Amino acid sequence: YIPKFVGRKPLEEGTGTYKHPERSDGNNPYDETMDRFPALVIYLSLLAISEDPSLLQEKHDDEIIFKESDLKNLNNEIRKKLAHINNPEIKRLTEELIKLRNIRDFKRLPKFSMVIGRSITQTKI
Repeated sequence: YIPKFVGRKPLEEGTGTYKHPERSDGNNPYDETMDRFPALVIYLSLLAISEDPSLLQEKHDDEIIFKESDLKNLNNEIRKKLAHINNPEIKRLTEELIKLRNIRDFKRLPKFSMVIGRSITQTKI
């Protein structure tokens, strides 16, 4: 996020393996919410890989562990794999990702620091 770009139309659409499935950049100008969902996708992915490196074996293209279709429908194989990891923080963040995925008003997306705030001191990476 770059404050000087607020309100401008993005020059690129971004990558579906990170961005909120409802964000179509052509209709959503730059603002302070644009990186909130992708930050959680990246953080949760890295945390999950630290617990189960085999998740990288199914990596394709520019994704870490989530495909674009995973973010559109989180009742799928990756959610099942994350549920089997014995880490309560991964379980909590997976549920947070599902909640955030269902938010259509991007101004309501909480700051990344608020979503993971409890986990910063509890999580070993």
